Amino acid sequence: MDNLSTSAVEERLFMNNLSAMEFINWKGLQLVEGIQNLMSGREEHLFAWSRYGDPAKLFLIYFPVLFSLSNKWGIRLLWMGVMGEWLNLCLKWMLHGDRPYMYAIELAVMCNNESFPVPHVRQYPMTCETGAGNPSGHAMITGAVWCILVIVTLKKLSHHVWSNSTRCPNVIYFILWSTFAVCYVLVCMSRLSLGAHFPHQILGGAICGFALLFGLLRFSLSHIGVVSYIKASAVLFGLAYIEYMAIQCLGYDPDWSVTKAIEFCNNQEWVHLNTAPLHTLARLCGALLGLGLGLYARDSMQGDYYQKKHHHPHYPCDVRIVSAVLSAVLYHYAEKIYIPMDPIKLFYIAAFVKHTIIPILVVAVVPRVASFLASRVPLSLFSKKQNVD
Repeated sequence: MDNLSTSAVEERLFMNNLSAMEFINWKGLQLVEGIQNLMSGREEHLFAWSRYGDPAKLFLIYFPVLFSLSNKWGIRLLWMGVMGEWLNLCLKWMLHGDRPYMYAIELAVMCNNESFPVPHVRQYPMTCETGAGNPSGHAMITGAVWCILVIVTLKKLSHHVWSNSTRCPNVIYFILWSTFAVCYVLVCMSRLSLGAHFPHQILGGAICGFALLFGLLRFSLSHIGVVSYIKASAVLFGLAYIEYMAIQCLGYDPDWSVTKAIEFCNNQEWVHLNTAPLHTLARLCGALLGLGLGLYARDSMQGDYYQKKHHHPHYPCDVRIVSAVLSAVLYHYAEKIYIPMDPIKLFYIAAFVKHTIIPILVVAVVPRVASFLASRVPLSLFSKKQNVD
């Protein structure tokens, strides 16, 4: 009993000496540990939601499929992903937030001589991400992206299924938004269970993501020319690189999170360099540049580009469905492309090239291939030519 009292007193004294941020992290670790204990033996079911909610899926599957079905919303989705990733990257460099699996080991070393229990965070193959933790990219980007998918689904249902009414029945709204909320909460829970994020990092990511979404929904992004895409890609890269160099000039290491991940991960094979900040920058800049070049190539192939640049071709329903299937196949094989991580600079360059090429193929090549296939293969189910934009 005396030992228990002594332990409680020591823990209280230790807690009193913590800063506000350290106290928040301590409580966050306790919550992460509690969730891991609760899900022990069933964690794989929860971890799957981290894979479903991976922001990289936006560039490799959500955008290709949605663009095939609706050009306008596909473009808006990619812009949301690019701006979300860029803002998330810049905030992570500024806020310098540890991940729970890193902080738990540092805390264990700091409290090595203390008698009270220190929260313990288990590591898994998906845990050791190399970017900083604050704010959460899954909470910030995936939530906003899924929001757009729900909005598009409701608009298409209102237009094509309930065309005689002004909107879908309330029950459809309730089902879709409830499904979104449940899936989003599961993604956030999976990030906690993995030890990849603290609760306040997820909350901050959610606030930033939805704020950015509401801002972007106010702008029309379908009529931007290729020069603007090139400029936007260059500006985003330049501003992020200036921040990177400024952090170095101040005497800090902008790649500190990569170093920590390599140092604190229990298994070096679990270290995910494709979550490193510079890889994220290469991915988002490549995707934005590829979208602009793809739109330019598509309109140029249509002929008389300068007269048509404010309009996009309206493909019939069967062509769009074939395009969506081909885009999904393209995603499947793009995911299997192995990019060697050594040397690291070549890894970043290859990531930029890969994510530049995919939008070009989706925007300029896939619709023409789909149009050719649809004209050769009878699709009686979709024989009626509909415009789904």
